[in-house]
Amino acid sequence: MKSRLGKKGPAGHRYLIYFLSFLLTLLLYWLLGFAEQDIGHIQGPDYQAIERKYVDPTALQQRAGLEKQKAEISTQIANQREIQDILRNSTNNSQQTMNQLLEMRRHYLEKNVTPSEAEMTALEESQKIFLENQKKYQVANQEIARLSEQLRGIERELAQTQDIIAEGQRQASVEYARLYRRHEFKVAVLKLSFLIPLLAAVAWLVLKKRNTPYAPILYASFIAVFWKTGDVIHRHFPSEIFKYIALGAAIAVVAAFLIHLIRMVASPQREWLIKQFKEAYQKHLCPVCAYPIERGPFKHVMWTRKGPHSGWPLPASDPADSEKPYSCPACGERLYEICAACQAIRPSLLPYCPGCGNEKPLESAE
Repeated sequence: MKSRLGKKGPAGHRYLIYFLSFLLTLLLYWLLGFAEQDIGHIQGPDYQAIERKYVDPTALQQRAGLEKQKAEISTQIANQREIQDILRNSTNNSQQTMNQLLEMRRHYLEKNVTPSEAEMTALEESQKIFLENQKKYQVANQEIARLSEQLRGIERELAQTQDIIAEGQRQASVEYARLYRRHEFKVAVLKLSFLIPLLAAVAWLVLKKRNTPYAPILYASFIAVFWKTGDVIHRHFPSEIFKYIALGAAIAVVAAFLIHLIRMVASPQREWLIKQFKEAYQKHLCPVCAYPIERGPFKHVMWTRKGPHSGWPLPASDPADSEKPYSCPACGERLYEICAACQAIRPSLLPYCPGCGNEKPLESAE
């Protein structure tokens, strides 16, 4: 007889499998990220080319020329103001010199003393410098006023030109945004064209091979691909669209699991049936209709939802009841029968005889 010992392995071995499965999930997600980046290396729209299409090159040249003129005039105004500062200092010095000479001349007149020729010459030169500086200062003022008026005209023309350029740039921005959204959608479609078939293939493998020893590898692959697919959808689609996609995917997953569970109930597999029957026998209930099993020491016991009431003493019963075949009085399903190998009583709906371990094919209790 073949060995039916547990195949789960030691606890440390199982924990190592869980850890390596988690690590495999991260590595696969990382690998899918590299693949996604390679797919996304598609050149998008060129904003400079779009701007050249909507913005008049003549307006750009005119703006550059006006900005140059504005800078030159601003420099000239600054130079004239610097000249005025120099003239102002020179005028102040000349005025101080004249005031001193005039004060000396007044003293001379009070004392009836005639000023020297050098003093008279110095006074005349100071007066001459003062008048010339005043004249130059006025010329600088006139030049600043002329340049300021010219600067205001250039600024008005520059503002009009800038409005024309701004309108072209606005249209270029709208066109660029439209082309960029199209580009993002194209990239998303290409990425999902790679990820969705891969996700479907891995999901199919999980459904078909989930009971094999290599199920952790399949589950790790499914989680990594599903995680990366959701990340791509979230990054490339607007939030308004993403919420519908996410909700649709959640509905599809729930519907798939629901259909799977319904199929398990309608056409149960061997493992699922064994688990169901084993739990029912442990609670001393019929595995088909959940009616209490009334045989042996449980024949006259008080029953609750959790099975026989443990607080009541078990009444004396005929030991022969436990050595006879037994059928459920509610649905008629045979629950205990005679083993064909050892002639002992065995559960009819479980695969192995508790006396000799003989195995029989499990039949669905329908």
